[in-house]
Amino acid sequence: MDNDFTKLINNIAHFKSTHTKIFLAERKNLIQKHYKHLIKEFEKEEGFNATIKEDNNSITITIKTGSIITCDDGGHSLNFLIGTANFSNIEVTGHQVIFTLWYRCWQWADKLPQ
Repeated sequence: MDNDFTKLINNIAHFKSTHTKIFLAERKNLIQKHYKHLIKEFEKEEGFNATIKEDNNSITITIKTGSIITCDDGGHSLNFLIGTANFSNIEVTGHQVIFTLWYRCWQWADKLPQ
C-alpha cells in the first residue's frame, strides 16, 4: 500500500514538473456574464436566490429556489451555466431546489522543453 501511494505521489510530482497551469480569463468572464444575466432573468421569481463565490482559478455558483422552469424561450443563462459547469449537483432539500455549479478556470498544458 505504501509503495502504491509513493508511486502516485511521484506520478503527480512528475506531472506537475512537466505541465503548466494556465488561467482561462475568458472562461471566467463568460461565466460571470451569464451569472449576471441569470440574476436579471430570475430576479422577480419568488424565493429565488443565487450566490457566486470566486477564487483565483475557479467559480462556484449556488442557486436556491422553490421551483424553476427553463426552456428555449427563457432561462438561457441557467441552461448555459448548467451545461458548461465542470461539476453540477442538484438536490431537493425541504421545499427548495439547490443547484451547486463549479467551474474550473484553468487547464494543464505541456511545458515547452528548455
